[in-house]
Parts: sequence; C-alpha cells; structure tokens
Amino acid sequence: MTQSEALAEPSHNPRAAYRRRVPIGLRRPIWLVRAVPRRIGQWLRWVFTPGRYWFGDDDTGPGPSSAVESIVDRAEARLVPVWSGLDRACGADRSVPSALAIRLDRVFDVDSNSFAIERLRNRFENHLQTDVAGRTCVEIGPGAHNPYSLLVLLALLGARHAIGIEPAPVYDEAVAAVAAARAAAFLLTAPQLIARDHPVDQHLLLDNAAQFDFAKLWAGDLSGLDGSVVELRQAPIYESGLDAGSVDYVFSNSTLEHLARPADGVAELARITACGGTSEHFIDGVDHNVYAKPGTDPIGFLAVDTPHALVNGSNRVRPLSFRDLFVEQGFETVSFVVDESVAVDDLTRRRFVEPWRSMSPDYLSVRKAFIEMARL
Repeated sequence: MTQSEALAEPSHNPRAAYRRRVPIGLRRPIWLVRAVPRRIGQWLRWVFTPGRYWFGDDDTGPGPSSAVESIVDRAEARLVPVWSGLDRACGADRSVPSALAIRLDRVFDVDSNSFAIERLRNRFENHLQTDVAGRTCVEIGPGAHNPYSLLVLLALLGARHAIGIEPAPVYDEAVAAVAAARAAAFLLTAPQLIARDHPVDQHLLLDNAAQFDFAKLWAGDLSGLDGSVVELRQAPIYESGLDAGSVDYVFSNSTLEHLARPADGVAELARITACGGTSEHFIDGVDHNVYAKPGTDPIGFLAVDTPHALVNGSNRVRPLSFRDLFVEQGFETVSFVVDESVAVDDLTRRRFVEPWRSMSPDYLSVRKAFIEMARL
C-alpha cells in the first residue's frame, strides 16, 4: 500500500491510522504537540489567575511574580524545538503548526489571561459601554502585562485622553505594544467580538485610528501610540499627578481591594474627578488565596490579627464599606450591584477581628460587587 492509499483509506482504528501516516521518528514530536500545550496551558492558567502576584505593604511592587518569567521560559524551551521539528517534517504542509497556533489561542481565551479576547470583551461590557467621546478617562491598575489595550480602545471610541495608572513597570514593552495593536484590530475589523451587541460606529473608529502608527505597534514599538491621547503613568494612585477635577471617568477592575491605604486612594479619586464625573469599580472582597489554593475560606482572612495593611494582597475592606468611603468623599451612589453574596452567621462573625467582628452581617455577606458613583 502506498502512502497516498494509506492516507485515503478510511479506518475505524485511529491509532492504526496514525501509525500508518506518521513515521516512527515523528511520533514523539507529534505527541509532544498534543501534550505540551495542554501542560503549558495548566501552568499559564495558574500563573495568570488572580492572586498570582506578590504585594508589599505599600502595594507598589514588586509587581508580577518571577514565576511568570520562569514558566514562560520553560514553556518556550519545550515548544520551540517541537515546533522546529514539525516545521521541517511537514514540509509544504503547514496544517499541524497552524492548527497548534489556533488551538493555543483558544485554550488561553479565558478572562484570567490578560491578553485574551474574552477579557477584553468582559472589560468592555463592564466599563466601556459608557459614552467616552471627548472625555478624559482613567483606568486604575491596568496591570503590568497588558496595560495599553483598554486605553487604546478608549481612544478609538473617542476619548480625548486615556490614562492608565499602574505602580508596576511594564513587564515586556514589545509584547504590550503588540497586544494593543491586536485589541485595536479586533475592534476595528470585528467589533462584535468585543462589543457584542453594543452599537459601535465603525466610521468613528476608523477616523480615530489615524492617530496611531499600527505598523510600529505590531513591530513591538510603543512609540506607535500617540502620547497626547494614550498615556501610562507608573505611579501608585495616591501619586497620580493629575490636576484636580481633570478626569471625567475613572474605572478599575479588582484593584481597589489591593490598596494599602484605601481611604487615601478614594480621596485621590475624589480630588481628580470632575463634578458630574463617574467612578466605576469592580471590587473582589474575598481572600485571594482562593484562586491559588482551592478550599480556602473566602472570608476567613477577616479573622487574621496582623499589623500589616494587606493580607494575601487584600486590604479586606468590604465592598459596601468602599461605597461608604466614596460617599464620605463627596460621591453619590448611582448603582451598587452585588456579584457574589453569602450570609454570615453570628458564630462566624465572632471569629473575626475588629472592625469586622462588630460589622453588620449585611456588609459582611457581600463578597464581590460592582459600584458606580457620581461626583457631586
């Protein structure tokens, strides 16, 4: 039987068909292509899960854990030889490497991956459906891996100035530049992938795209951004450096709970937000160890007696307490949407240290929430 006949012959035994098609010397590389991405996916999902960061008592660093670089290096060391072997073995047929690239992209399309479409889609739904045209917008804590993508989307949607405030340095500027170009490409060419059913004016997007040099961004060069429109400030929120009343819209996602000085952080947001401006924040009030160690009590850290401002990276301020902090600083509540809530009984509450031991069960029961506040 010739090789072409073997390939054409139907078989109900996939293993036998695989043996006929693939020479002995290539069977292990093919197996690695199947197994390695699966294992790498497990590693990277663990790394990019919320809580995979080390926070100091001052919440300014050192940023992403060194585990990220170590695991990426190990993944690359395993994948590159396999990919090269496949490239040589497949000759003109690039279907296997191409399929692998597409499969990896799908495996990593999860919200915990800073570069995923799914993450952009969720952030757009939470924060970018607001009318941003002609407004100065600030994202608090865009992250060190992919800090520019949402800022570029804001600029495409018509924001006058899109600013990110992030204490950690950009992890890899070339990767961040490509990620920003990729996010823009999705919104420009297939807006429904990110915006879903939200109406988007593609003519407006194209007009605003002219302010960027996407060739440079795709080449990994951040100078392709227009610094007068998109700006990343490496500083803690307490030292934003922005003028008083200069911001129309502020938002963050799972950031406020990491501030070592939450009252000072909210006070700074009040200072920079213009009257009538909006502040929207998703607050994750659970012990972030739950993301790395299944079985962790989500609010058990309220029983930890410590002089440190942060416990497992969290200031432990309850979402409803954050709402009160904003009200004290001159905001009014537009909406408070509970994302996760579990009743807390008196026996559980007596285990907590102050101020949570004396706190209302209503406050303790809310674990995650989305708040929208308006500056008076």
